Amino acid sequence: MKIIQRGDYGCAFYILVKGECEILTPGDASKRHSRDESKEESCAIIRPGGHFGSEGFFAGGHQPFTIRVRESSIILKIEEGFKRELENVFALDGLHVVSNIVQRLRCLRDSIAACRRIGKRYGSRQGSRQG
Repeated sequence: MKIIQRGDYGCAFYILVKGECEILTPGDASKRHSRDESKEESCAIIRPGGHFGSEGFFAGGHQPFTIRVRESSIILKIEEGFKRELENVFALDGLHVVSNIVQRLRCLRDSIAACRRIGKRYGSRQGSRQG
């Protein structure tokens, strides 16, 4: 059973939990003896913990490989809508981080300004004592 067909638009990311899948690439036409033989050949095996579909899922393009199940498998499928939700959550986190950085920079600026004021006062006192 094919999970991903090469050339399809990538809209899901898959994580293999159990079983095996294989990555298929276009076969060498010169090795085929007849038109009925498969045009794709296995180039790699995906084992539990492996993933596939990332090229199309994250880049928003077409899938470069066909992925086929080799044996009974459990596969976690993450849809594009979930990716958008994650992006929104992390966007809010990013705003909080930036806000905290801005707040720290303002505090630092205020501290530096206070040190300068104290330094000027201290320097003017030093100057009046010397003269």
